[in-house]
Amino acid sequence: MSEISEVGYSKNLANWQQLISTVVSFGSAYNPSREAIQIPQLQQVASNAQDATHVLNVAKAEYKNAIAERSETFKLLTPLTSRTISAIKASSTIGRQDNNAKALVRKIQGNKATKKSTPDPQAMNTEGSDMKEKSTSQMSFDNRIANFDELIAYFESIPEYAPNEEALKPIGLRTFSNNLKTKHNRATIATIALKSARSARNKIQEAPLTGLVDLSVDVKNYVKSVFGISSYEFKQLSKLTFRKFSK
Repeated sequence: MSEISEVGYSKNLANWQQLISTVVSFGSAYNPSREAIQIPQLQQVASNAQDATHVLNVAKAEYKNAIAERSETFKLLTPLTSRTISAIKASSTIGRQDNNAKALVRKIQGNKATKKSTPDPQAMNTEGSDMKEKSTSQMSFDNRIANFDELIAYFESIPEYAPNEEALKPIGLRTFSNNLKTKHNRATIATIALKSARSARNKIQEAPLTGLVDLSVDVKNYVKSVFGISSYEFKQLSKLTFRKFSK
């Protein structure tokens, strides 16, 4: 969702608060028969919209933190797997074993594919957008984790692969893999939560008939029916704009 849309939703809410204050100032003259546009109901919509905005802001913060942590952790995967290739080459393994390991590392690093930057939600203009992996290099987060686990299992099957460095040992690689999974799971959950929070916020503002955008039209029509199109009361409301942004 674009930043312009996000600002627009905030503007809708601000204008809604002003709409309520305006109709309250009309006193007993504002007395619609339709319950949905009576002042208590308008105030409840405002409260719901504020709560939904708060939940969305919390979800945004968690999303940004989770995506940043995942990105930083996955940056370590390429240099780590490159080190494992040097380690196996330094062991007493045969060339075929080394080549098998290199093939798995190429899948993890995406070296076979045409060089393209790996999509990362943090770098996208739209928060919460689904990543679209166009490369044939299996560079999605899930595939990189799966290929890394396959590489670890391969090292575990080779007695000659026995580096002294803790980070390069199979158990050290397993620990790093688990960390990757933890960071990826957190980012996945945060992405889902962000989409859910945004959908709830949008529904309160844009739902047909019950959303504040449609209700604002009904309030304006009611005021126009009471005071007339040329009245000061109606002109106060007519200048308040409300828009729908989701498709």
